[in-house]
Amino acid sequence: MREEISNPEHPPRLVPKVYFAQNVIRGRGGHRRCVGRTLCYSGGVSSRRQHVNRRTLFIKAAVSLAFFAVLFLFAGRQDCLAMLKRVDPFFLFLSFVIAAAQISTSCLKWKVLINLYGDRLGFGFLMRNYLIGYYFTNLMPSNIGGDVVRSYYAGRRIGNQTHAAISVFMERFTGSLYLLALVIGMPLLIPGLYARPAVFIPALGAAGLLLFFAALAFWGQGLIRFLNGLIEAIARRTTGVRARSLLGRAVKVLLWIRAKSEKIGEKLGLTVRMLKENRGAALAVFGLTVLFYALTWVNVYLAYRTFGVEPDFRSIMSLLATAMLVGSIPVTLGSLGIAEGAYVFYFRFVGIDPAATLAMGLFLRFKLLVVGLVGFINYLTYPHDRFEYERIRQETETGSASGDS
Repeated sequence: MREEISNPEHPPRLVPKVYFAQNVIRGRGGHRRCVGRTLCYSGGVSSRRQHVNRRTLFIKAAVSLAFFAVLFLFAGRQDCLAMLKRVDPFFLFLSFVIAAAQISTSCLKWKVLINLYGDRLGFGFLMRNYLIGYYFTNLMPSNIGGDVVRSYYAGRRIGNQTHAAISVFMERFTGSLYLLALVIGMPLLIPGLYARPAVFIPALGAAGLLLFFAALAFWGQGLIRFLNGLIEAIARRTTGVRARSLLGRAVKVLLWIRAKSEKIGEKLGLTVRMLKENRGAALAVFGLTVLFYALTWVNVYLAYRTFGVEPDFRSIMSLLATAMLVGSIPVTLGSLGIAEGAYVFYFRFVGIDPAATLAMGLFLRFKLLVVGLVGFINYLTYPHDRFEYERIRQETETGSASGDS
């Protein structure tokens, strides 16, 4: 039986309080044993969480504004404004066509994955949900991401939230794995890029993540046992140590990593087994992932051409994945500012004008907003009843099956 670590429940308090609680391992035969003490919080969870979320929202918004202020100062406000006035209508149109092709490619991959479970959904239905997801991700100021929304709607249609959630997760996750591979391999296209720490360090981190996910896919139970042992070893040292100590924080981080690893491992293991049984679907998923990132290179190239700039396509291929990875660090509101800043920072290595890159990044952001507006129109005309945020989160997280009402 797999070992599980849990914290005992404590009676709620009116005032949140930080304290140490005994960690317990349930081992073979259901026996319980204490492995040390770690951080717990009691009482005021909902109000505290709302306060933290609101504060985090304001902080991220402030960081986004700071990024844009620095970017305009660095690139030159007048140069950026002049660049934005040089719009070529032909490449503007082509850029939106490529964006539609990207979304269609991702949606088709989602269709392949959800069909693995025998749940046949039409491409039109999935595309409509995909666009609604863009609305929630890019325009809706909430904690509900677009992936959760489209998973919920697909789950209602097929009557199984678990299958829908796994298909959405794997559609995103397979793309993330390929992105990590590009971060490692594509800088080799231009000699000397790996000599820059800003390129080498993300590649090293990407390699570590790929190894971790590989271990999770093929050695999942062993990895969880390793994390349990590590938590047990550190937790034993926390006795009598302050709640904000380094060891206490380490246990908290490891518990979070273990919980995430278990969730990812279950979904990853199930999908890998199903793809092994269906080689055609596996090839389709891989091919569509490769096609999506090829279209991403073309998308950025056409965005530059929209403003009369013709960059070297190899330069875009070599650094775009690294810029996308760094730009996805969740320190700003919806990646606003940090994504554009990552483009400016990295494409400067290959001699592309910062003002041109900032204009390109702002144009990509504008396209996301346009797609989000299309998703909003689809959401307003959607035949299902509107959902409550808390209910959608609970149903998609627990994987409860619910059909259309």
